Amino acid sequence: MRPQANQHYIALTTGSIISTSYDTGPYRILILSGPWYTRQDISCVYIWPRPVISIVCADQIPRPHQKPRESYLNDYSFDHEYGCWISDQGDVLNVHEYAPRHPRSLELLDPAPYSFQAGIDYSRSRYAWHCATCKQDFNAENTVSAPPRCPTCTGVWTIVRQIIMMPETRPGERNWSSYQRSLGFFATPDTMFPIR
Repeated sequence: MRPQANQHYIALTTGSIISTSYDTGPYRILILSGPWYTRQDISCVYIWPRPVISIVCADQIPRPHQKPRESYLNDYSFDHEYGCWISDQGDVLNVHEYAPRHPRSLELLDPAPYSFQAGIDYSRSRYAWHCATCKQDFNAENTVSAPPRCPTCTGVWTIVRQIIMMPETRPGERNWSSYQRSLGFFATPDTMFPIR
């Protein structure tokens, strides 16, 4: 059972002033997208243990004679235990100023989690696949030359996407991002990234 929404979660609205734990910002939130448990791109299906959001924001400090630069903060989830927004890589989102309630505020919606299919092993990295045609998951070894074929859609070329399970992350805990995982990084990144 998932914890109920609290004021910190609901208070993240367009217009709020935020910064990140890796010393970027301050930013003003322009657009909030999500929440969702899964995201698909051309080659992968990413599955998170908690709902994640993406944020489009602009520089809060104006620069003379220049349009504000937009930044994108992707795949942040709210950790109810620590009471903070956290990225895949363990970076914390700091909220400096809450904007008044706005029609485009982010409510804690309960998006549908990914429906795991019986008999499929999702635990092994680079071993579970999803067929875009028949919407079925299957297990197959990853080959270097080409992705595997869907066993259900025999005789037809279909788009198959690798299923990547994103781990639960805590503040200060280093992890690979969804993009890095799609490139094949699955070992623990603590030796590569010092904790800031």
